Amino acid sequence: MEDGTIILISSTTESVYHKLPSGILSRSTVFELEPLKSEEILEGLKRAVNDKENGLGEYKFTISDDVLAFLSQLTGGDMRSALNALEMVVITHAEKDGEVIFKK
Repeated sequence: MEDGTIILISSTTESVYHKLPSGILSRSTVFELEPLKSEEILEGLKRAVNDKENGLGEYKFTISDDVLAFLSQLTGGDMRSALNALEMVVITHAEKDGEVIFKK
């Protein structure tokens, strides 16, 4: 590890300070990730709704802020889960003629 021959990349929900031996821990860089706030997820969902290049902006639908807020709270701080849920809602209804409106 010291000369770069071994590169260790790991992810865990456990505390690395209790689970890793101190010799490995002292040679490591630890990144602690926290769940996103629902406001941050809401912002990301709004971007996805409007983004025509990388998001869902090409689909013909209207979704209320209440529904987006519900999705942002439902996913427990996980943006990927929120985006997957939004995509599933939109794409499963996208084949219908006309504009689809999602309201709470």
